[in-house]
Amino acid sequence: MFLNALLWVVYCYLTFWMLYFLFFGIVGHFRKSRPVGRSWSATFLVLIPAYKEDDVIVDSVVSAVNHSYPNDMYDVVVVADSLLSETLDRLREIPVEVLEVSFDNSTKSRSINAALAAIRNDYDAVVVLDADNHMASDFLSKMATKCNRGAKAIQGHRIAKSIGSKMALLDAVSEEVNNHIFRLGHREVGLSSALAGSGMVFEYSLFKEVMAQVEAVGGFDRELELRLIEQGIRIDYVPDAYIFDEKVATHDAFRHQRRRWFAAQYHYLGRYARSGVKALFKGHIDYADKVLQGAQVSRLLLPGLLVAFGTVAAIFALSPSWVFWAISLAGSVVALLIAIPARFYNRFLVGAMVEIPTTFVSMLLLHFTLKGANKTFIHTKHGQDDGKPESRQKAPYCN
Repeated sequence: MFLNALLWVVYCYLTFWMLYFLFFGIVGHFRKSRPVGRSWSATFLVLIPAYKEDDVIVDSVVSAVNHSYPNDMYDVVVVADSLLSETLDRLREIPVEVLEVSFDNSTKSRSINAALAAIRNDYDAVVVLDADNHMASDFLSKMATKCNRGAKAIQGHRIAKSIGSKMALLDAVSEEVNNHIFRLGHREVGLSSALAGSGMVFEYSLFKEVMAQVEAVGGFDRELELRLIEQGIRIDYVPDAYIFDEKVATHDAFRHQRRRWFAAQYHYLGRYARSGVKALFKGHIDYADKVLQGAQVSRLLLPGLLVAFGTVAAIFALSPSWVFWAISLAGSVVALLIAIPARFYNRFLVGAMVEIPTTFVSMLLLHFTLKGANKTFIHTKHGQDDGKPESRQKAPYCN
């Protein structure tokens, strides 16, 4: 009886998230074409925090300063934390404003707050990029249009720069699934888009005010979105405003990145759970939904867990029967498949699927190594791949 009761609890938990992903995956396809248009009437501060990112920062800054938006309407500031002296010299030759910072415990939020405290100019909006990000040529003009229409917080569409390995392809697919479910699907029903950590645009004064309260070691974007939504700020999403982002190319980089993400997810679930329940009873659905997302099971882990528990139920004739688990498994697979853009369905994806079992085990084991992960900054280094030229391909691009 105890095992049956336990399996029912696990089944209900996993099936709830299957239905959650499936619902938002479906409504994400109901989006009608709504061109944002272009404007050149907003001023931007483009902030690029860079911690030990010597391999990629120069190319990213060159791309940013050569953006098609009018040069007198935006400034690029690199927040340089632990960059090599030769990298700093190259940056100043571009030229670009470089703000050097140093902390006993480096975090993205501390770098951003240091920059906001040092900058004296005023802007309409601030753009936050990662050190490896490149903006599409029309990114700022589309964001200017959104800002002029009153949007205070906006997430752009992060898309892979290139695919350098099977792991990078899986990471790119994972991000597109997130884009479809947690950004596009959520906006279609009037809820806030999730923030991605970069490719984000905020009203400048609002961002300074909210960031002053953020002290996250990991997952600063999760704390930022919770604080914004708690204030009633709706986070918008522009699916055709692209940010080209480098994907993790090795298992080690993947593990480091996901360990940081999992630690932040559970940390903020515990921190905001009570306020999320209160918000639900007060009708603040947007905030309650955002807190609830901290309890989600990973999209990659979900099918594997359903298979594992369903097999146990079948072998030991436990309840719920394997038929229930099979139905939920089918739903979870459909939820993933409909959230993957059609352009990814090719032979490369089929080849990358051999990495899924190893990745599943790795992600499952990560849950036993999270202690202290949210108290120490875990850096994911960019500019690496698997070293196999034959595995590289151009990223599928969405026009």
